[in-house]
Amino acid sequence: MRKLLIFTLAVFLSPQLWAQKESVQVPKIIQKYYYSTSGSSVWDLGIWSNRFQANNTTFRITSVKEENGVYEVEGEANGNSKQLYVKPLNEYYAELSDSPDGYFSLKKTNADFPDEQPEEVLKEIPDNLSGKWNVSGPGPSMKIEKTRVSIGKGGADLEAIFKMPNSYFLILNGDLGKQYVTIEPKENSHLLLSKVDKDPVLFIKEGQTSVGLKVDLAKLFSAFGGTWYGRGGSELLKISGKDVRWNRRKLKELKIFRNPLTGAYILKHKSGEVALKQGPRGRVEYEKTSDFGVLRSDPSQKEMLELYAGDLPFGWPTEWFAIDEKSLWTYGFANERLFADGDAWELEKMTYFDCVYRFVVRNNSDVKREYFFRLDKNGTPMAKVSGGEWKAYVGDKDLSGSFDFDKLNIENKQGKAIVRASFYGEVGAFREMIRNCKLTVTDPMFEDEVVYKKVNETGEFVEFEVPLNGVSKARLECGRFGKGFIVVPGEELLVGFRMSTGKAWRTEVNVMGQLARYDEAQNNFRRAVSSALKPDWGMQKSYNMLSSEKDPAKMKAFVEENQKRMSVWMQKYFEKNDVSKAIRAEGEFRMGTYISGMASTYRHYQKSIPKEKLDEAWPIPEMEFELPEPLPAWQAGLSRSFLYRIMNSFEKSEFGKRQPSLENLPGVDKAELEKRTEAKKLVKKAKEELGEDKFQEIVETDLANVPKKYRKVKRAILSGEEFFEKYKDILEKEKHIAKAQAFSEFAKEKGLDQNIADMVLSRYFSNLVFKGKDLKKGELLFDTYRSQLSTANAKGKADAKFQELKRWVANFKLPDGAKLNVVADLSAEQVLAKIKEKHKGKVIYLDLWATWCGPCKGEMPFAKKLKAKMKGKDVAFVYLCGSSREGDWKSSIVDMDISGDHYFLNREQTTEVLKMFDSRGFPTYRVFDKEGNEVKGMAGRPSNPGTAKSLEKLLNANASL
Repeated sequence: MRKLLIFTLAVFLSPQLWAQKESVQVPKIIQKYYYSTSGSSVWDLGIWSNRFQANNTTFRITSVKEENGVYEVEGEANGNSKQLYVKPLNEYYAELSDSPDGYFSLKKTNADFPDEQPEEVLKEIPDNLSGKWNVSGPGPSMKIEKTRVSIGKGGADLEAIFKMPNSYFLILNGDLGKQYVTIEPKENSHLLLSKVDKDPVLFIKEGQTSVGLKVDLAKLFSAFGGTWYGRGGSELLKISGKDVRWNRRKLKELKIFRNPLTGAYILKHKSGEVALKQGPRGRVEYEKTSDFGVLRSDPSQKEMLELYAGDLPFGWPTEWFAIDEKSLWTYGFANERLFADGDAWELEKMTYFDCVYRFVVRNNSDVKREYFFRLDKNGTPMAKVSGGEWKAYVGDKDLSGSFDFDKLNIENKQGKAIVRASFYGEVGAFREMIRNCKLTVTDPMFEDEVVYKKVNETGEFVEFEVPLNGVSKARLECGRFGKGFIVVPGEELLVGFRMSTGKAWRTEVNVMGQLARYDEAQNNFRRAVSSALKPDWGMQKSYNMLSSEKDPAKMKAFVEENQKRMSVWMQKYFEKNDVSKAIRAEGEFRMGTYISGMASTYRHYQKSIPKEKLDEAWPIPEMEFELPEPLPAWQAGLSRSFLYRIMNSFEKSEFGKRQPSLENLPGVDKAELEKRTEAKKLVKKAKEELGEDKFQEIVETDLANVPKKYRKVKRAILSGEEFFEKYKDILEKEKHIAKAQAFSEFAKEKGLDQNIADMVLSRYFSNLVFKGKDLKKGELLFDTYRSQLSTANAKGKADAKFQELKRWVANFKLPDGAKLNVVADLSAEQVLAKIKEKHKGKVIYLDLWATWCGPCKGEMPFAKKLKAKMKGKDVAFVYLCGSSREGDWKSSIVDMDISGDHYFLNREQTTEVLKMFDSRGFPTYRVFDKEGNEVKGMAGRPSNPGTAKSLEKLLNANASL
């Protein structure tokens, strides 16, 4: 006994065992994602407050020690231990190793940071960068202050600045979200500014007049040394190692500059200046005062050249935008096509004479035109149509601002568009990725997605012919990269993918089309909002508080303060950026829904707080909006928030509050209705006498056990349930008929555009029927819904959608080994008990998922591999689908070929299950042994290699019992 007591005390007092019971404190400075600096942007590993991930395995942190600035982090996973050694250099860089004496490799905490280690992390921008700077060529000026950088109308605050060996790397946070910028000071008061994956832009200090970086004669001689002949074969330029002569006269007091962006050399001399630049086929282009032309090395060479697309000069933009007009896209060059004046032109011939490129083109209507293009010494694009005047444009590499989308004359109609995708660069490494390319188009009427795959056997892109129901959103995806854009019926777009594998993988995706950049403007606004919310107003803090703050009144006050700041910030953004009506409508929608959204999310996290207390301290406010300002139909179809606001305004109006009267329902027995009315009065009276709690007892008690005094009340309750069950379909139909008719009246009274009214009504019906694949409800309501549509376009699309739904239901077939279970009449506990009973004697791998959850669906291919490994073993794969539509559930099982035992949960069941599993969302995985007991720590994702090992381990453990 004495020995046992001593042993027990020893165990209790053992510092090693006692320490395991305490939570490990992981310092904030090492809690990061860490990226490689070897040129790859792949995330290498991550360290969190209680775990770290390395080699595709998640380790639970068991200890953290620090010595001489190096942290030893030890973790455990599936019985295996691993050590990491982390040496933070600053907040942005660290050195990591697997061994205290091994090689420490440099890591960065953001994939877009430079690979080399910074010499110093500064607190503000140094004086040699400060001041006003003008871009070389057309474009906005730049102002650099101690803690802010402004370009044109936009600006961003400095978050951090690194001094690199030859440059400065800045992290900026502003109107367009976080941006990473490199600034390289050059001689003669110049700066080279470049963003990640963007070409550099040359800036000149305000007040300076030089147009490039100073170079010596030797540099000029290596580029253009020799004798050059002009028009008529006369000698015009001679460059030797000693001097430069123009028209056989030596240029005196010569200073030579080079523009690194256009490749132009500027020769400043006593009498003026000459600009020289490489042209096609060994020619040299010159520009002198108002004169420009071409020099040849051989006087007998022809002046007129016939060119190919590959002969376009260095720095030639792929897209040109008008400076003096608010047109979105004017000219584009790609794949031997010219995109101009809203049309696609096949290139028949391209010639070059006197620095001017002449395009002879023809469109599908057999119209022939000639366009002329050139670049001046500063790289400014100049263009004209035959017989017109030269006009300056802005190239796609410019940093200029937004366009006025509200004034574009876009026709929202049905039609087809052609999307051509071209691939440039190092294709070989991406060949397999290209085979999986897909184009997803979102229909503006019903907001459903159609996927097209048009890649040939060799992995080359071919054209997509896309039928459209109006201006639509589209996204072209190839593996992990892609591009979202807007496509207009009747147009031809070109998507160009350019790839290279220099210092790092680099992907550039350009889209040319009338509205190709519209989506980019919308996304810029969304990034700006997200970026502004987080640092300035503690948005991350508010999301953390949702799960930690137990006082709803405090949470409410914090969220309301954030909302006020959000409103002020957004108003300033609107004033400064002159945004379109659609973007303004989206911003107002975000402001209007912020508090109600946060209140709802708070309830999801704080299930332990009584509902009465929540409702009293922080009731969910109703989302009320005024009817938004009118938008063109094409913009409305691209803005979910705009259409939602219309529906919200309708539902709050007298039209939206109309309900069908039972007395006027067709097919209802009048005598039965009279009995139901009397029963209703009896129930109402009993509720007033008994109070809510006592009345609820009667509702939940069987008739045989209800006190005799209240049996009439119970029968009245049951008769009501029977009545509504009998006339359920009639009530359902009349309710939606009344709503559709009321909305049509509302739309007419408010003067809504017919196309927009049809969109709102179609999306409402789609949510009722099409998205849930509910044919029964569709057959009940379709004729009424269709009769309320105004346009032939909407009616035709509705007919097609309804026929599509009928075909889907008729052809529906489950994958082999899949079984569906609808358990609406059971509680979540009963569902789980049923699953355990059904699969008693087997290990159960349970997957809680949702049809809209990307990570859930991303795991399904790995789940198939996991099932294959477990084939023939006592493992049951069970899927619980929650927070989804039943139709989406069925179609997702078919589309993703998910075998196994499937259960569809309603909203209440989903909430219960999440609470039972102590989970915050999807996906959630749980494992149960053969006795139905949950096994903690073994429910890894299917993609985790350790999951199969855990299941094997559990099977072996059960077998040995």
